[in-house]
Amino acid sequence: MYRVEDIEVLQCAPSSLDSPDAQYQGCKPGTVLLPKGHRKDSNHAAFVADTILERDIEIPLRDGTILRADVYRPKNGGKVPALIAWSPYGKSGQGFLTLDLIPGRVGVPQSKLSGYESFEAPDPAEWTSRGYAIVNVDIRGVFDSTGDIRWFGTSDGRDGYDAIEHIAQLDWCVGKVALVGNSWLAATQWSIAAEQPPHLACIAPLEGVSDFYRETLCRGGVPYTPFWGFLGSHALFGRNQQEDVMGMLDQYPLMNDYWKDKRAKIENIKVPAYVLASYSSGLHTIGSFRGFEDLPHQNKWLRVHPTFEWHDLYKLEMNNELQLFFDHFTKGIQNSWEQTPRVRISTLHFNKEPELNHAFNDWPIPNARPQLLYLSADGSLNESPSPSTLALSYQSDVAAMQMDTDCEEVQFEYTFKRRSYLIGYSKVILYMSCNEHDDMDVFVQLRKADSTGKMLQNINIPLNDLQMHSSEVETINCLKYLGPTGILRASHRKLDSRLSKPHWPVHTHDHEDRVEPGEVVRLEIGLWPTGIVFEAGEKLVLKVAGHHMALAEFVPLRGAFKAGNKVRCGPFTALSTAGPLRPRATPTAVDRDPFILAVLLFYPESPAEFDMIKETLAKALDVFASLSMSSTFCSKAVPIVRRIITTPFTVIPPDPGPAADPPSYVHVAQYALPPQYSFKMSCQPQSPTPTVVSLVSDPGTHSSWLSPTSMPWDTLGDSKSYYDKVNEDVAYAVVIVLEIFNRLYLILITPIAIKVQSSGST
Repeated sequence: MYRVEDIEVLQCAPSSLDSPDAQYQGCKPGTVLLPKGHRKDSNHAAFVADTILERDIEIPLRDGTILRADVYRPKNGGKVPALIAWSPYGKSGQGFLTLDLIPGRVGVPQSKLSGYESFEAPDPAEWTSRGYAIVNVDIRGVFDSTGDIRWFGTSDGRDGYDAIEHIAQLDWCVGKVALVGNSWLAATQWSIAAEQPPHLACIAPLEGVSDFYRETLCRGGVPYTPFWGFLGSHALFGRNQQEDVMGMLDQYPLMNDYWKDKRAKIENIKVPAYVLASYSSGLHTIGSFRGFEDLPHQNKWLRVHPTFEWHDLYKLEMNNELQLFFDHFTKGIQNSWEQTPRVRISTLHFNKEPELNHAFNDWPIPNARPQLLYLSADGSLNESPSPSTLALSYQSDVAAMQMDTDCEEVQFEYTFKRRSYLIGYSKVILYMSCNEHDDMDVFVQLRKADSTGKMLQNINIPLNDLQMHSSEVETINCLKYLGPTGILRASHRKLDSRLSKPHWPVHTHDHEDRVEPGEVVRLEIGLWPTGIVFEAGEKLVLKVAGHHMALAEFVPLRGAFKAGNKVRCGPFTALSTAGPLRPRATPTAVDRDPFILAVLLFYPESPAEFDMIKETLAKALDVFASLSMSSTFCSKAVPIVRRIITTPFTVIPPDPGPAADPPSYVHVAQYALPPQYSFKMSCQPQSPTPTVVSLVSDPGTHSSWLSPTSMPWDTLGDSKSYYDKVNEDVAYAVVIVLEIFNRLYLILITPIAIKVQSSGST
């Protein structure tokens, strides 16, 4: 039984070694010579130096577990440093994950690699010729390593400590060991280095998470199950058990000691670090930047490249630079490495070649000018607050394919007057409410648009390397980057004052603070770092939605992500203005006979405003009619609503009521519609509660008023005390008008500003 503190860790079975996906080669301890020119097969690259391969050596751990590893080392007989690739996927070409899963192999042809590399690890054929041993380790529980597979954390760090100390004592090793690798092979380096193994000389985390729960598995409190569920069920092979991370997330959705253990203690790392980052990763970006920032010393270097991590991993320039780093810290060579700028940032144009290696002495970059932008009523982002404050809605439970084609994404844009750089973190502060549910998942994204307003996509890999035309590049995360994203579940909004930084909000995630109906809550959402160049006339676009807007990692994962939203913002976005974003609900369609009368309340302060409201409704209807809805919905509902808002009205004198009471109605509009569609619209400014609708069966009477904060929308279909039956098309039409007028009422009684803060203009 495996426990973290007092928490018992759930287990499940990994994939079987008998599966063809495992590409299992058997456990065959032994030593062979791979001579210069050796090829695994005709499709792979040749070794350029005589190399000794020791297969399936044993690495003992402190608890008796035995790991298996393959060692590739130069044949020249001298002692060399060891570069350890600490992998859960299968060493030396075994396993399910390969670059063949990605169209164009992310620009890395099979002929460029030897085929002996572990997934996301250096190629042994490249590094033995540079005077290093590559040690491909199957971590605990993987393939023929004994024990159960563990996902990150202190236990994995201790295993790495033991492995480093064992490798350093082998007769071919000079006593200096480095860690190197990408993704999982990078993430584990943080935890291993934090254990401070004496023979660890340096680390090279080439993009990986540093806080598994907060950064990726449950980012913003929203579980990201498609990718991690896929990984656990398809990519990990072993004979025993693995941590059931998805089961643990179901059982322990909030922060506890188990999840805290998966946040690497980077502040304990003492060795030099070469940290790689990019903007294109949907999993690793923030982990790389957080890792660099939290390293407690100055022997650290950050390079932010403009492509995708797997493409950069095997570039000749990358290997040459990494060798300088390793030579300096594992061999003691006094080369030019110390003159390397501490921070180098590439920036993206999206519509032309990126700019490479802007040099800085720290991160976040010094002297960047934070730019505060405000959401405006006209859908723009401005440097000063808008004088008007209006409410805006979006439908939050629409299905999302993550292909940059999803609907119900509200947007605001800022036009640059001169060439500008957005480099660094951004954060968005929103004030939001939800009348129909006690929680909401909110997703934000920054995009670049050209001067015509066309949204741009950055192709991560040079087309020459992909051997594709731009129109052939698949719209997935590995190959295209849209812009930085942020995620937050409203009930997880409490900030962690200990971990938050001025430029980066961190949330506690240790309890749920549910949202009361109609309660406006402050959401501070961090967006991952980016580096984008804007020319004069180009636009920065902020998008807000109820679904993930980053691209899916793989084609099979499209449409697999489901947010936790259970409300539908309903059903149009014509009133997209600055103010609180309000996810709202619409009723289920009902099939009823025509009703007699509906009374709709709104809150105009003058006849002129009454006219303004009607004009706004006309524009709203145009947008509503253009939305993607059922043909029945549009064909029946739209004409009725248009008739309502275009028919001349007459003012009915107010009912004086009892002498001590103020008049009940100030403005009433009687619409001359067909008898079965008779409407009255009125306002009641003295009412303390924004009353929405009353449906009655007798045109001469008024029944009880219904409050929007207490009336479920399905009242339209269920409450027979107010009417007998309602026809489906009229019911839809009433809902549309109700939504319009309810929003207008709320606009006037709840003026709340939204601000967007972005750091990094230079």
